Amino acid sequence: MNSWGVVVSADRTEAPGLPGVRLLLRRARWVVLAAVLGLAAGATLDLVRTPVYESTAYLAVTTERSQDTGAMARSAQALARLATSPGIVSAPLRVAGLPDAAADPRGFITVQAAPDAPVISVTGRSSDAEAAQRIAESVSFTLVGLDAVEPFDAVVVGEPAVPDDPTMPWWVVPFGGAAGAAGLGLVLAATLPHDGGTRDRPRPRLRLGRRRGAA
Repeated sequence: MNSWGVVVSADRTEAPGLPGVRLLLRRARWVVLAAVLGLAAGATLDLVRTPVYESTAYLAVTTERSQDTGAMARSAQALARLATSPGIVSAPLRVAGLPDAAADPRGFITVQAAPDAPVISVTGRSSDAEAAQRIAESVSFTLVGLDAVEPFDAVVVGEPAVPDDPTMPWWVVPFGGAAGAAGLGLVLAATLPHDGGTRDRPRPRLRLGRRRGAA
């Protein structure tokens, strides 16, 4: 009851609930808008992102004195550990005109040795395609010239090529941003509560009454 003797009452109260199918369909524009914004953000990020190119050379460890493949595989693994050692590869990389790779070989070179075969892969990585190829070439030929695993010899069986495309395609970041933003928009559209609109709200009823103390 207010000061004028009017009693305001409601038959029921209704708590906000999750959106129904109709409201979710009306909120579909949220998903579309989020996808467009995510696509634009991803495209902008892709423009400023530095591309990464990789080029790989393959080496094999051989010998004429032994046919023990296990020993050759172990020699290949030992040789692979030397491929990122600054004391081994920094000077040849510097001579090849690759000072950044020479200063930090582990940041530009990835080496893998097969666990049960005498094969080594040397991958050069750089923001320039030709530089990536030269890194792999310089390191692989440096390993060939080492006599660290006698009586075994390393030979290049697959020369590195200049890569045509970066490791990550151009469309990955924009479309990934669009997909992520669209998913977020869908979650918000499906979970944000609603008040049901004015048509679903209970209408208050007015009831006149006498004020206490009134004559």
